[in-house]
Amino acid sequence: MNYCPFCQISLSDAYFYENRYFFATYNISPILPGHSLVIPKRHVVRLADLSEAEAHEVVPFVIKVNRILSELFKTQDFDISIQDGIAAGQTVMHLHIHIIPRILGDLPNAGDWYDLLYNDDKNVIDSAMRPKLSKEKLNNITLRLKNTSQKIFND
Repeated sequence: MNYCPFCQISLSDAYFYENRYFFATYNISPILPGHSLVIPKRHVVRLADLSEAEAHEVVPFVIKVNRILSELFKTQDFDISIQDGIAAGQTVMHLHIHIIPRILGDLPNAGDWYDLLYNDDKNVIDSAMRPKLSKEKLNNITLRLKNTSQKIFND
């Protein structure tokens, strides 16, 4: 297997919530505040590559991550997206689900986040060209998310 940035995250403490199959991490290049990723711990490229057990747990896990993000970012509204394959815009070949908290007025139009996926190379959701958070800011947000998850789920 080639280098996979998401497999490296799973070996670090850069995630804020996990179960036996998945972990949630804050996007280092968030489109909007709270933009996080749900990633399988096992290296799989496509949604169809999930085991039956993983497939049964992915939606409940996403719902728990939504609860954490709702608490910290004070919203009940989300865009949830999977780019499944190159033609769909997947640029990191490890399955991941984008969870983007939304608030009224965060973009001129509710669907504008989708344009950020496809307008050009500078705005592709997984593009290395998008600005990245500093390590300090990323660590601070991750710690706040970990604390929120422990408060909600008493883990």
